[in-house]
Amino acid sequence: MPSPIKAVIADVDGVMVGRQEGVNFPLPHRDVIKVLRQIAQNGTPIVLCTAKFRAGIDDIIIQAHLKNPHITDGGALITNPLGEKKIVRQSVIDEQVVQDYLVRNPAVTELYTLTNYFVQKDSYAEVIQKHAKILRMEPIIVKSLADAASKNPIIKIISFADKNDMPEVEERLKRLDGRLSFIWTQHPFIVPSRICVMTAPGVSKEHAAKEVAKYIDVPLDEILGIGDSVADWGFMKLCGYAATVGDDQKLRQSVESKGAGHYFQASSVDDHGLLAIFEHFGL
Repeated sequence: MPSPIKAVIADVDGVMVGRQEGVNFPLPHRDVIKVLRQIAQNGTPIVLCTAKFRAGIDDIIIQAHLKNPHITDGGALITNPLGEKKIVRQSVIDEQVVQDYLVRNPAVTELYTLTNYFVQKDSYAEVIQKHAKILRMEPIIVKSLADAASKNPIIKIISFADKNDMPEVEERLKRLDGRLSFIWTQHPFIVPSRICVMTAPGVSKEHAAKEVAKYIDVPLDEILGIGDSVADWGFMKLCGYAATVGDDQKLRQSVESKGAGHYFQASSVDDHGLLAIFEHFGL
């Protein structure tokens, strides 16, 4: 029986990339890449949807032959490395907003352009080194992030914080009166550090997912959304089908709202939970 699912929108970190170096990090396990390629070759678009930098997923796209748009940088960039139109859309943060955030910035921070990212020399930390492994790209070290922001269009800001520092970061963001959208996320390779992903107002994975669905001409109710944390529910709730990888209880409760036959809860990325999802839905 043919699968009712005509496209997939899937998070990357914690879904297909884990923390086991050489096994499922920094790239997915070879078995996952193989199945991604097979599904795509069978005509079902697989849209990667991540808060991470574009360069961090290019190798997945290339190895799995995913010839469709992908969502990166928390929705600030929609890109198709294997298509004729490489950049489908990008959203730049107003420079004054970047400068205002940097004045109030309480945490280790990275600034992102379309092709590079910047780190201030005096704030270089171990978490930056680990993050470079995740992104598979080294940052440009600068004396001043404010100076870098004045010379480059910034599409995303990332700040790192532990659980105790998160309220302070959020309080400083609130003082910007909604001039930045933000979500908290994490990567299994850098726990317990949390990642605050900031983009221009109105920019999100959810908004980008709607745009990509129109671009590939697949109704949202025929799309399977896959994630591993509540931060992914924004785009997953749009989809007719939803599945979880891992044990985030809040996300598991949310996907159950899809109803019988429209959701699935899989085990962790280390147990190839993503492959169980694909098998369950007949992809």
